[in-house]
Amino acid sequence: MQVNCSINHTLNEIISDDELRVLVRMMDNGFFGAHQRFFVGSFVSRKSIENYLNVYASNTNELN
Repeated sequence: MQVNCSINHTLNEIISDDELRVLVRMMDNGFFGAHQRFFVGSFVSRKSIENYLNVYASNTNELN
């Protein structure tokens, strides 16, 4: 349990787009069970959007 909490905390802090792509490939290759695929897919979607918005905000701030 402690390991899972630690991993979740680390992933929620920062995860790169490349790392998200690896998770998607692992899902596509059947690495995760059905319930895990749903959770990982949701996580990847949320973090992808968050990463995109962070890059957009950074670029907007640089232009100002």
